[in-house]
Amino acid sequence: YVWLWVGLLPASVLFGPVIKAISPLRTISAGISAVMRGHEKWIPDNWGMWPAAISLFTFVWLELVYPDASMPRVVAIYLTIYAIVHIVAGVIYGQEWFEQGEGFEVYSTLVGRLAPVARTENGTWVLRNPMHGLALTPPTKGLVAVVTVLLGSTAFDGMTRTPFWRDLIADQEGFIYLLSGTIGLTGAILVVAGIYWIAMRMTSSWLPDKRSLLADFAPSLVPIAIGYTVAHYFSFAIFDGQMGFLLASDPFGNGWDLFGTAGGTINYSLISTEWIAIVQVGAIALGHIAGVVLAHDKAISIFPKRHHMMA
Repeated sequence: YVWLWVGLLPASVLFGPVIKAISPLRTISAGISAVMRGHEKWIPDNWGMWPAAISLFTFVWLELVYPDASMPRVVAIYLTIYAIVHIVAGVIYGQEWFEQGEGFEVYSTLVGRLAPVARTENGTWVLRNPMHGLALTPPTKGLVAVVTVLLGSTAFDGMTRTPFWRDLIADQEGFIYLLSGTIGLTGAILVVAGIYWIAMRMTSSWLPDKRSLLADFAPSLVPIAIGYTVAHYFSFAIFDGQMGFLLASDPFGNGWDLFGTAGGTINYSLISTEWIAIVQVGAIALGHIAGVVLAHDKAISIFPKRHHMMA
């Protein structure tokens, strides 16, 4: 949860779509396809990135709703099923599947558009304006769903830490507990999606053709999602992330001490509460500023010139 899910964000923002470069699912499916030499099917046009949104939803449901989500056996079962589903889909639909159907790769690629480095068509590495890559994100179907899952799940995670939510589920267990969590997570995502839909519906009224703008402005939500994710998970990554190093000495619980870190404890003095607060506030502020700049530039490119001053 810390190294993959939380660590994926800074790795992608700094270096681009890292999952696409190292994905074992891509490699395995490509190998199977090469052996089978079957005819790959076209991905239905109306699917877009919806499979990725569903993939991400299943993962955040496991993390935020399922009560035993931290048990290694549970994580292993989930990742095995997840891998099988996407490897099979990759064999059926080809490598393009991972670009629009595999949740982690789509997430990594989306936030990786903010990376300050990129490769040109001839493979040359170049430095670029981080906002430029995100501004060129194609308006794909399901893109809004991916972004709202990211924003809504972070909002729900914050809500679960409030006294209101703790009191609400205090006496719940079993199926009722899972149902409450599922409704809460789904509701948070739908609220975010609903607010965004209303805003875009009102904005589209200024266009002569009043077309949908949902996919056009979705990239402007990405910096905001990144800002809230950093604010929400920063201290978690700094402190709980240390457990990966501590547990590496005894990965199977057999009493080993391979690297001399077994039995170690988390260093909570690694960073002060003041710096945590600075990072959290700064991430949210910068995320919103970047989102407004992107939305403004997109509005300038879409709306008639007479509305540019308003945009």
